[in-house]
Amino acid sequence: MLTERWKEASDASSTSADGGMLKNAAIALGLAVFLGIFSQVPYWE
Repeated sequence: MLTERWKEASDASSTSADGGMLKNAAIALGLAVFLGIFSQVPYWE
């Protein structure tokens, strides 16, 4: 019973893992772009 539950949970998470990986990649890319743009802002005179 217990082993079957973790197998089912593993199968369910493997299908959503691709979406999670894509989401993490998009967040990382967005953060890199934001930092790249923010580094160009002159905040000292």
